[in-house]
Amino acid sequence: MKSKMMFVALCLLLATQLVQAQSLDEKIGQMLLVGFRGADVSKNPIIARDIQKNHLGGVVLYEKDNSTASPVRNIESKEQVLKLTTELQKLAKAPLFIAVDQEGGKVQRLDGKYGFKNHKSHLELGKKDNLDDTKATGKAIGSELKNVGINFNFAPSVDLVVNKQSLIVAKLFRSFSDNPETVYRHAKAYIQGLHESGVISSLKHFPGFGSETGKKHEGFFDISNSWSESELEPYKKLIEDKDVDVDAIMVSHVFLNKYDTKYPASLSKTVITDVLRTKLGYDGVIIGESPQTKYVIENYGLEEGIRLQVLAGVDILQFANNLIYDEDIVPKTVQIIKKMVSSGEISEARIDKSYKRIMKLKAKLSAQ
Repeated sequence: MKSKMMFVALCLLLATQLVQAQSLDEKIGQMLLVGFRGADVSKNPIIARDIQKNHLGGVVLYEKDNSTASPVRNIESKEQVLKLTTELQKLAKAPLFIAVDQEGGKVQRLDGKYGFKNHKSHLELGKKDNLDDTKATGKAIGSELKNVGINFNFAPSVDLVVNKQSLIVAKLFRSFSDNPETVYRHAKAYIQGLHESGVISSLKHFPGFGSETGKKHEGFFDISNSWSESELEPYKKLIEDKDVDVDAIMVSHVFLNKYDTKYPASLSKTVITDVLRTKLGYDGVIIGESPQTKYVIENYGLEEGIRLQVLAGVDILQFANNLIYDEDIVPKTVQIIKKMVSSGEISEARIDKSYKRIMKLKAKLSAQ
């Protein structure tokens, strides 16, 4: 108990030190997490510029470059990834989030061909229903990530496998179960395993992607007729459970007219603030799926997508920068948000709220 209290005190001290006296540019930069090209920082001055000049808060690594169909983007080997992440952290004033999707099963950016282990899928773990095994899997994944300098895993998925034919969840074995209690128990064990290895996590895909049927509304997956309240249960239980820290929650590009008849969840203040923040009582970091995607840009435009996410309550705007690539997405987004703060569309107090949540989470990394 004493050691836990000392850890909490250290986190609060580090968070306070990181938050104090930062410029608006720095605070906005910390709200961005971006994908980039290159397996070597020295060969990519763009990412170095974004971290040093634009105060970029985080990066996400991918194995493939989908915009060029290149088989290599950021990942070639264990040694190369460690060198890359070490160089990235050296450029950063505050600890840099270095994230990856490493769930296990079919969703592993770091797999066997790069020298990493192939881990069990969520479905395998849920069917076995052994919490010790699930925790051990989370810990093993976390250890591999930690050993190559990756500190943020976009996992676990807490979707319920409602539709057994779902392309996003069921077909990729990304759900522990169709039972909310089972999903909660295994997600908790998985997160605890990651934490024991010193890696933070993000639940996904809020408010639930497991009932997806392929039907779309203006380009977004429409779950209005297939979704049920039970899909919120794993989130509710994990948020309320004092024995597990929910570091972050990722909100997805799904359309759910029960809560919002105009905007998808990732742009919806009703879903993000009214449901996730107020109804479920979550006060940690919220990550939005990319406002850079084709269907956001086609329906709203980049500026409006960014504005809607910030006003909805998103703390970290995630730009995969992969299917669509823009080497200036970071300075462009910083200027878009600054202009909106200047015009009064977005208050600086709104930016401060996100910045403080982000720095509190980064203090956890600093204390490890």
